[in-house]
Amino acid sequence: MDSAVLGLEYFVSNNQLEDPAEYRLAFRELGLSIGFSAVENLQKGIEKNPGVFSRGSRLPRLADELMEYLPLGKRIEQFWMDDRNRQARTWIEHREINMVMLATSLAPNEFLMI
Repeated sequence: MDSAVLGLEYFVSNNQLEDPAEYRLAFRELGLSIGFSAVENLQKGIEKNPGVFSRGSRLPRLADELMEYLPLGKRIEQFWMDDRNRQARTWIEHREINMVMLATSLAPNEFLMI
């Protein structure tokens, strides 16, 4: 979780979501979006079971930090839902995995509950 926070800080500071589709890998970004859904589920579990975590546990704090990045997931989905962005070479070359990752990102709980 510490690494996830650091990685997201770096990702955001480099404005990688501002790049055109030709310079982005959809399956990688959509994997991040799916991960945000997992964090959301983790956060719900922490809230429902506060007694499970010791007072000194860092997990709730780290989950809170990661929750701040949730809007990035929707931004990623919206970008790749745009037909123009799916015309990029980077989408077409990895079309099959990109389609699976986009579908999973749009309905993550179907995947995360397996």
